[in-house]
Amino acid sequence: MRRSHLLIATLPPALLSGLLAFFWEDLAEQVGVAPTPAATPAPLVETATTTPPEPVATPAPSVAPTVATAPTVAPTATEEPKTEEPKRPESPEEFAALLQRRGAEVSENALWLEFVRHPQALETLVTAIDQFGGGKRPLAIAKLGLLPALPPFQATKRDDGSLIIAPETEQRLSPVVEAILSVSPQNAATLIGELEPELDRLLHEKLGYPTEQTFRKLLNEALTVLLKTPLPETPPTLVNVAPGLYHYRNPQLEQLQEAQKFILRLGIDNHRRLADYARQLWPLF
Repeated sequence: MRRSHLLIATLPPALLSGLLAFFWEDLAEQVGVAPTPAATPAPLVETATTTPPEPVATPAPSVAPTVATAPTVAPTATEEPKTEEPKRPESPEEFAALLQRRGAEVSENALWLEFVRHPQALETLVTAIDQFGGGKRPLAIAKLGLLPALPPFQATKRDDGSLIIAPETEQRLSPVVEAILSVSPQNAATLIGELEPELDRLLHEKLGYPTEQTFRKLLNEALTVLLKTPLPETPPTLVNVAPGLYHYRNPQLEQLQEAQKFILRLGIDNHRRLADYARQLWPLF
């Protein structure tokens, strides 16, 4: 019997529990003891005080680890280095320097370059435009001393005995015409626009014009005088009224302003070229 007990004691717990349950039921039948029913769990009743069951944590979905990357930046166009705008001239000396610099950029004509370097260039320009716009000869240009002494006015006879202006006289101021035409109308308009504050100042302070008058208006008046000068198809004939003094035979030409007669004395070719230039310059102002 001891050996049996020892054997039972060495059995694994799970097997031992099963044997005890078996023998207990068998023994109960033999002695008439009713087996103890298994405990039935009490029904779950929800009440206001019932503590809700703790939520079961749902495992997070598996996400592949992300590697931080630098944001993609679109390439930007290379910016041109900013250049400072040149300072606008204020003093007469600064405007004179501007005329020299810009004048040399717009034309290489020798007489033009001499003009833009002259210290009285701007004042002479204002005075000459004022004279011409007022119907007078632009004598201010001659005072710069840039031209050699002009030969006296001369007339020549044609085969029919009539007098016309001599070719030598028509060519006296051709260098001035070439200097003017060497600057394109577009460049001339741009240059005048840059110099306009100083031109207006000279117009008011040197010539005594009221502030409402501007160089731009004065230039338009001068262009009007030029464009209204009749352009003859053939050289106009002259009448010698005194030694060295001539009048136009055509009374209408003789009644023109001095500025317009000045244009006629330049000859038909120079007259036509200047008129074409004035027509291109006009809309730019």
